[in-house]
Amino acid sequence: MIATLILIAFAGASKAVMNTLQFHYYNSIFRSIKAQYFWDSNISWKNKYTDSAQFERKKIFNLIPVPVMFTDGWHLFQALFLNCFFLAIIFYQIRFNLIVDFIILRSVFGVTFYLFYNKILIKNGK
Repeated sequence: MIATLILIAFAGASKAVMNTLQFHYYNSIFRSIKAQYFWDSNISWKNKYTDSAQFERKKIFNLIPVPVMFTDGWHLFQALFLNCFFLAIIFYQIRFNLIVDFIILRSVFGVTFYLFYNKILIKNGK
């Protein structure tokens, strides 16, 4: 259950990063990072395309398409968010009963999301 709780907490933090990048980038801690081309979702979505053709994915050595999760911060944390949930499912074992476990896991996700989205990732907190 501990591994599941940790993974759910990481999923909550990852979701908070995604929402912060999409909705509150300009008053977040990410704005002070120099690599705005990676973190600012208003421009970072373009990273998955080559300059020559908007709909052609960037490629490694002009052969292998770059996985989208490595092209910008939002997609990186989306991949972490989903992978944490899938791993939590794998590690999950009923501790109390399904209802109590659901309340515990949902609370861990919600509290972690709230703390990151409203306090940690925003400059000066709300």
